[in-house]
Amino acid sequence: MALLALRNDFKKWSFILWIVIIALSLYVFANWGAKGKLGAPTSVIAWVGGDEIQFKEYVQQYRSLEDRYKQLYGKRYTSDLAKMLGINRQALSNLVDTRVILHVANKMGVHVSKEEIAKKILSMRMFTNANGEFVGYDKYKRYIEGNGMTIPDFEKSVGHDMLITKLGDLVSTSITLTDQDLEKIYRDKNEKIGFEYITFKAGKFLPEALKKITDADAEKYFNAHKEAYRTRLKRSISFVRFTPFEFKKDMHVSDAEIKAY
Repeated sequence: MALLALRNDFKKWSFILWIVIIALSLYVFANWGAKGKLGAPTSVIAWVGGDEIQFKEYVQQYRSLEDRYKQLYGKRYTSDLAKMLGINRQALSNLVDTRVILHVANKMGVHVSKEEIAKKILSMRMFTNANGEFVGYDKYKRYIEGNGMTIPDFEKSVGHDMLITKLGDLVSTSITLTDQDLEKIYRDKNEKIGFEYITFKAGKFLPEALKKITDADAEKYFNAHKEAYRTRLKRSISFVRFTPFEFKKDMHVSDAEIKAY
């Protein structure tokens, strides 16, 4: 059921992506043309299920993808390759997909606590020293701000990643299909039966059929199927219904009779 709910919600929100891509493209190009580079406006570029997607989130996602492709392609990475790969569409698609999954998780009652987020951050290698201890708030803050994020945004992002992972684990562990289940699903969808039939009214052939049945045939059939014709036991009774109040006006009881009673 969890998987079904997830799939249904993804279908419900998938059409939003293309609408947002068009709007975002116009918005991004306008900002690029005005500033000559990616800016950091705080305006909202999209809503998914009432949840806002900020332009700065798009910038962060775009840069993250761009860094990944630069590492993958090295010197071969160019602006033309970026256009061919559609990094702008990928960035937006990732953001919308994330919002849809978070929407489904919230609908299913899946949550991540602040304690879980803190534990996850403390387990990250970049925030621990050689002894496995937390590097301290100052270094933690410098690292995050050095990557163009604020601490609240970073911790929110970590929470979202954890929530998506938790939902995925929930969906995968809630689905158990045996070989028999799979075979039944396949047969239900693909197995077909072919047959031929005719329809007729029995009454039309009854007079002719009765001519061919002799009394001996009828008696033989009856003797072989007596129980089918047996009538259940019945009882016949007679009764008279009356109420004492109907005779009250005609009844006279003396004081002596009352005393004797």
